[in-house]
Amino acid sequence: MKRTILIAALLVSLSLSTASATVGSGTDKGTNYEMTYPLVYVDDKQAQNRINQDIYHFNGDEVEYFNRKNR
Repeated sequence: MKRTILIAALLVSLSLSTASATVGSGTDKGTNYEMTYPLVYVDDKQAQNRINQDIYHFNGDEVEYFNRKNR
């Protein structure tokens, strides 16, 4: 009985769709800095935009910190 349940669970988990993504790189240059960051590409464009916007905002925070530190 346990073996049948395990086999069924395995078959169900293998049949579920999986997500795929690719990662590229972007760069941002300014006075006294150059930053390379990942760009994520997925099938769901809304998810892709949210992921890349989050990365963009994180990089913006880092640039602001760098600018404040080097004034």
